[in-house]
Amino acid sequence: MMRLRFPSYPELAFQALALALLLVALDVFLLAVDASICGEPRAGRGCYPWGSASVSWFYRSKELYLFACALQMILLASSIIAPFFTSTPLKGLAAFFGISGGGTFVLYAVEFLL
Repeated sequence: MMRLRFPSYPELAFQALALALLLVALDVFLLAVDASICGEPRAGRGCYPWGSASVSWFYRSKELYLFACALQMILLASSIIAPFFTSTPLKGLAAFFGISGGGTFVLYAVEFLL
């Protein structure tokens, strides 16, 4: 049976920062769910530039944008809980940065493959 470990203070600081980013990402996700495409007649102030003219793959469609936001939230949530399952604080920080940094790198590296 695996025992949970209470994270060290540096881990807790990074977890708090990741939690704040997670809440911001959740807010952006919830705003994007109801947002319309800029250029539509009913588009208001909260529109998003979805469509083929956008630069990043995140904005190619609303579905891709929401999918990328959901993946970012999953990566942040996973990096928040990872230090609880590691045996030492150093491994906890490595897991935190490996999941959050590595996952974010992969999400942005996909842009160059598409």
